[in-house]
Amino acid sequence: MPAVHGYKELEASEEEFSTGDEDVPPLQKLTVTETLDTVPECPNARPVVDNLRSQLAALGLDTRGRRQELAKRLRRAQKKKDAKIAPPDFKNDGNDFTCPWKFEGNDGPSWETQADGEVGKPKHHDGPQPYDYFCVIDVEATCEEGGDWEYSNEIIEFPVILIDGYTYEVLGEFHEYVRPVINPILSPFCKELTGITQEMVNTAHSFPVVLGNFERWLSHHTPYPHTNTLFICDGPWDIRDFIRKQCQTSILDRPPYLQRFIDLRRLYTDFYKRDRANLSGMLHGLDMRFEGREHCGLDDARNIARIVRRMMRDGCVMRENVELKLSKRKVGRKGRVLYTKGSNNDARWCQGMHIVI
Repeated sequence: MPAVHGYKELEASEEEFSTGDEDVPPLQKLTVTETLDTVPECPNARPVVDNLRSQLAALGLDTRGRRQELAKRLRRAQKKKDAKIAPPDFKNDGNDFTCPWKFEGNDGPSWETQADGEVGKPKHHDGPQPYDYFCVIDVEATCEEGGDWEYSNEIIEFPVILIDGYTYEVLGEFHEYVRPVINPILSPFCKELTGITQEMVNTAHSFPVVLGNFERWLSHHTPYPHTNTLFICDGPWDIRDFIRKQCQTSILDRPPYLQRFIDLRRLYTDFYKRDRANLSGMLHGLDMRFEGREHCGLDDARNIARIVRRMMRDGCVMRENVELKLSKRKVGRKGRVLYTKGSNNDARWCQGMHIVI
């Protein structure tokens, strides 16, 4: 969903800090530095250091260094471990998005079945595409006419089209509406733009439940955390902005499989050597016409998938061209969270525990 309501990313700027000791003679500075280097470790930190070294030794890693170095080395090792645990099932205890989330039994095949059986097994084909699967996503979000970039958008439609990276065929569709919690009443502008009615969102699940349903659906094709799957969207807004803001609203970490993705507009421009165009313009450039209703998330995703499949057949290699870097949370003047770039490699994600309780 393009940023039709004026939302745009706030550019971060580096702050300059003054040490306040510009007039200190060089000799005095050197003395302070030498003193800091010779400060011994705090005796109270010894049990912590011993514990870190024992964990590193168990992993066969170097146990030399100070406490900070040991902790950093252990964190790096933990991030590299691939814990094979399926994504949990979610159930909301109430209507408030701050309610705790409980894990229930999985309706689909177990993680072990998917990892060892035919379902969800990576194909590792020899085709030109670097990924086994591609997910085309085009979310719709709450909006107001004339709303600025501080508006607290919430996802209200979550459609995904799954494409086989070898045959280029559509394998399936996932589609659910999402119930907003901060602004539960849709504005007239939003309903007219998206075609989504108030009744559709009133009867829908909240975002954490929908995200859990999607991950279980995708796990029937590829094991969580879906490392052999790449997501594609029309422009950067859906993943960079809307999903990030929604995860912050729902008290979720950003999914690890959405750290890198394809901005199709950029790839289309680079591959065909044409001017940057919107969805209708890209279709027109390929002698196609838009099918369905514009700003309907599912119809938009289907048309984006048509472009993706055409580009694949034309020889385009679908590689990620956007990577979300880590940065601090940005908060607007009214205290609203604008966006956040949280940790992509948190250990909880490796364990499928991406709900912060």
